[in-house]
Amino acid sequence: ESNPQLRHVLNDPEVLRQSMNAARNPAMMQELMRNQDRALANIESLPGGYNALRRMYNDIQEPMMDVAASTMPGGGAGAGQGASS
Repeated sequence: ESNPQLRHVLNDPEVLRQSMNAARNPAMMQELMRNQDRALANIESLPGGYNALRRMYNDIQEPMMDVAASTMPGGGAGAGQGASS
C-alpha cells in the first residue's frame, strides 16, 4: 500500500518466474547474486550512491522483510535480524 512501485514489481509475472527459476537452480541463484552484488557495488561507488542504497533499503527491503516476517508462522520472531549494515 505504501510502496506502489514494489507492488508493481511483485505483481510482474516475469519477476515471479525468474524468482522461482532461481529458487530451483542453485547456479542461477549464484549468478543472480553475483550480478546484484556487482550492481550494488557500482551504485555505491557513485557520488551519493551509498545514501541512495540506504534509502532504497529503508523504503523497499526493510518493509518487504517486515511483511515476510509477519506472515511466517509464529510471527517470524527474529526474522530479518542482523540484515541491516
